[in-house]
Amino acid sequence: AGLVGAGAALLLPATVGPAVYVAGALADPARFSTFKPTWLLARELEADFAPATRDAAFAEIDDRLLDGELSPAALDAIAERALARQADTARAWSPAWVRMFERVTTSAPRAAEQRARFARQQWVLQLEVLPRVLHGGSIALRIRQVPRYGSRPWSPPDMRVTKFAIGPVEHRPAGGSEVVERDPRGFVASRDVVIPLSDSEWARLPVGSVHEVRLTVDLFNQAVAPAYNPATHTLLAAEPVRICTPVPLRTDPALREAVAVAVGVRRIQVSEARRGDPPGFRVSMPFVVTRAPVGVAWAVSLRAGDSEWPVGIVHFRPGVPGTMLAEGMLPPDFTLTRADVVLRPSQSAAARNADLAEIWGEPVVLADREVTWDQRHTVLPSGAVTSTLIGPHATMRPAARHNGATP
Repeated sequence: AGLVGAGAALLLPATVGPAVYVAGALADPARFSTFKPTWLLARELEADFAPATRDAAFAEIDDRLLDGELSPAALDAIAERALARQADTARAWSPAWVRMFERVTTSAPRAAEQRARFARQQWVLQLEVLPRVLHGGSIALRIRQVPRYGSRPWSPPDMRVTKFAIGPVEHRPAGGSEVVERDPRGFVASRDVVIPLSDSEWARLPVGSVHEVRLTVDLFNQAVAPAYNPATHTLLAAEPVRICTPVPLRTDPALREAVAVAVGVRRIQVSEARRGDPPGFRVSMPFVVTRAPVGVAWAVSLRAGDSEWPVGIVHFRPGVPGTMLAEGMLPPDFTLTRADVVLRPSQSAAARNADLAEIWGEPVVLADREVTWDQRHTVLPSGAVTSTLIGPHATMRPAARHNGATP
């Protein structure tokens, strides 16, 4: 028994040692990162589930870069890992990755090529399209640009559409390509594209058919050498679209009063334009519907006398209460404190709601509604009602004074 006990005591350091090492590594990853091979550290850069391990890997690779201990192959591999991470919009893109890439490509063997790819990938494109498209009309698309840029922001690239495909139809713009104008909102950008199809093209897209939508665009990035321009991207919409016909318009006089009393607007809120908005004011109008007897889909506008300003669209299912926000822009000379809210039937709004088999076919006017101005305005119309909170419980009161100017 004594010999057995002595043998166990001799084996104890051999069994406890690895356990102590593992426990120490888990408790303080930075202490053990100096012993890890570079290939393991490169993997740990993506250990988002273990932030301490990930951060220790970034720090250790940075130290090895400063000491010149990384081989050209290691530099190349780390740069490629960063490029793959940048292109994957499902994963976080952080300043740590930016710094790592910019440092390794100072001496990586393919630095010029990798930096060009990095610049081209600074805007990851996503294609959005409505789930229902009206047969015979134009097809509205939105190209969303997800920023994945480096230590300094870059301007969005110039963009040209070269091909649009929906199901069996391939449409090419006249002249071979069409310039897509930049969205004025800056770096978090999207661009709207309208594709007109001919009658012969629509003939190949029967009503009720479902199709994938693809768009091919060329990007011209001013941040890269001409040899790397353009970058061609083929975008696939996340969901297929269904070709539909305009929904029937219902104009039963017996329902007119029920539709009119079912809809209301909580307020007309005017506030300062946001950064990147065109000149003017931003207006938001929260609508509420209480069990309309028929589906409704409206284009919303404000009206005063002969002047009218479009605001947005709203749509609601029949018999179901709901709320929806209409937003838009008003011109710089807008000074009204009261206005009519005009709701006109809209087939394009109806196409956004697959539950609408029919919609109310007559305009609805919410007459003489108060316009609420955000009190943070430096200038206010005379007699304007102001609010301090944009929300369902906004506190509103008449403006205390008028400074003699108009917005």
